[in-house]
Amino acid sequence: MSSLLTPLKSFIKNTALFFFILLTTQDLFADAKFDVSANAGYVGNMLNDSSRTEDFYSGLRASTNLYPFPKVEINLHGDYTYYSKIYNLSSFLGGGGIKFIPTDKESPLSILTSFSFDMRDYRSKFDQYKNNNYDATLLAGYKVLDNINIRGGMAFNSLVYTDIEGTNKETFKCFTGINVAFLGSNALDIETGVAFMDYRRFHDTVTELPLLMPEEALDTNALLVNDKLNSFYISPRISRQFGARSGFNITYIYRRFSDFANRVLFGFSTGFLSPWASVYDGQSISLNIKSHLIQSFLITTGAGYWDKRFFKTIERDVRIIKNIRGRKDYQSRFYLNIQRLFVLSFGATIEPALQFDYTCNKSTLTLYKYSSANVSAGITCRF
Repeated sequence: MSSLLTPLKSFIKNTALFFFILLTTQDLFADAKFDVSANAGYVGNMLNDSSRTEDFYSGLRASTNLYPFPKVEINLHGDYTYYSKIYNLSSFLGGGGIKFIPTDKESPLSILTSFSFDMRDYRSKFDQYKNNNYDATLLAGYKVLDNINIRGGMAFNSLVYTDIEGTNKETFKCFTGINVAFLGSNALDIETGVAFMDYRRFHDTVTELPLLMPEEALDTNALLVNDKLNSFYISPRISRQFGARSGFNITYIYRRFSDFANRVLFGFSTGFLSPWASVYDGQSISLNIKSHLIQSFLITTGAGYWDKRFFKTIERDVRIIKNIRGRKDYQSRFYLNIQRLFVLSFGATIEPALQFDYTCNKSTLTLYKYSSANVSAGITCRF
């Protein structure tokens, strides 16, 4: 019961702070927008594995968008999340970014440049996983006809784990796409691109790691080599609006890496914090439905299926590299999100929300056969 009361008390305090900020800052900034949100929830499987580690959490987020010039947007944000059982996993995420659109609204050519930075810091037990994340994007679009738009661009991401050597990940992506509206309220969007990722892996000649005493640390510098991973992806999406208040889209994604299957990385003992936890190839298909049929309510629901093939990774208790099995997951997910919009007299909005999602993951590795049900509730103020 105490595991529930701790985040509940924190949620109440966060909500009180949210209302205080709302009432004291509404008239101070003319060329700025503010968001403040508080939330609490239950996570049925924190580590996304068969351990089924559950936890309760609460969080507070604040962000602001500033507009010093008509074509410039500056964003600043901070996000704190507290976990009641694995409290050392509680973290602070803070950062900011800038966007610049040099073209006019009436121009058929649109250009967007953006840069953002995030810093995540954990409590002492997980302090080694603190990281900095950098993103830069250049995007150009052109309106060919009233119903046809084309686009192209490039993006760069750098993920730096400040206290763990050899785990940094840099990705450069080039992409192009087309969006076509047809037969009234239908739209087809197709995007394709290539990506290149720098990473470090075990040398092909390394078959066994040295046997170490418990207090010794493994020096991987002599065992790892620099390499580059290339990938190709294509993603068609079809969307349709039905009625004035509802719509849906179906999205298919195919992504394939080259020189992938036999590469072995040095992973983390806490795998879901690894930079490689989200790196996979495979395909997915998802359906998303959004509806405003009930006045002032936004209901979003969806379901999806993914098959994922991951890097082989060495954890600290594994020595024989040739014994590492490849991991492939087959994942199904369903989610439901309900939001209610309240418009206040001075122009601000309050949006309470309730979300539920369920994931079932089947895997070739027993550790990653799991299911998870998550529930969260929150409230957001925009002004």
